[in-house]
Amino acid sequence: MTFAVRQINLQFSGGSQTLNLQGLKCIAVISNAGGNVAWGQLQLKVYGMTLDQMNLYSGNNPASAVLNNFQVTVSAGNEGSALNQVFEGGIIKSYIDFSALPDVSFMVSASTGAYFKASPAASFQSSGAKTAQSIISALAPQAGLSVVDNTTKLISLQNQYLSGSLIDQILTVSKIATIPVSIENNIVTMWDNDGHKTTTSVNVNPSTGMVGYPSYYDAGIIVKSEYNQNLTYGTQVNLTSSIAKSNGTYSIVTATHDLSTLTPDGAWFTTIQLAQGYFLAKN
Repeated sequence: MTFAVRQINLQFSGGSQTLNLQGLKCIAVISNAGGNVAWGQLQLKVYGMTLDQMNLYSGNNPASAVLNNFQVTVSAGNEGSALNQVFEGGIIKSYIDFSALPDVSFMVSASTGAYFKASPAASFQSSGAKTAQSIISALAPQAGLSVVDNTTKLISLQNQYLSGSLIDQILTVSKIATIPVSIENNIVTMWDNDGHKTTTSVNVNPSTGMVGYPSYYDAGIIVKSEYNQNLTYGTQVNLTSSIAKSNGTYSIVTATHDLSTLTPDGAWFTTIQLAQGYFLAKN
């Protein structure tokens, strides 16, 4: 693992002013559980903000922030180098934590598309055949999301009626058509169920930052690595370790980045669950 000064930059927007915060002490957990809940989620704890800054982006009660359509963006990397955006999404819950005075912190829970997941939306209805890809591409911009379509097989759906929030409607189409989607950084990416989110695979081994040894869960393998922004849900991984039976090519089915700054022995890791086969159960 490399030794470097880590940095997390934050941007809060949607309020009366945009806040850009650099170099504060932060603890951030960014995750994507995959499957039918495949959107980016954030748990964030920030130290060093002023009271005015925290008041600007806290809710009247902790869970009311989602109604304000507040947004938070997280970028991470090594101090002095270019930082990579690892999360962008809507704040679900935010509040000021005075419980550990004099160390006051700002607590944030967020997810990509949070405001549009909590907001009612008009139902969608189509007559005749439409591709699942075209339906998702029509719904996503209404939720402020751009679209990346990496599918190679068009899936036709007949006479669809969709209800619920825009995010719910997108995920319903994904499930019906068995097209995996990932909703992260305000982007909806879709790919073939027997493919991957991108054509680029990521090598995971001791020389690339793997920590310890692979472990097992019911459906596959768990690997911990030094933080790598390329290890995301839907990505293909080439795993090599001294445990011969764990070696091979896998798909990332869940991914969690644990990041912290200005914290002795703080986390700077990515943990991934790997499996082989389809991302979604075939209908």
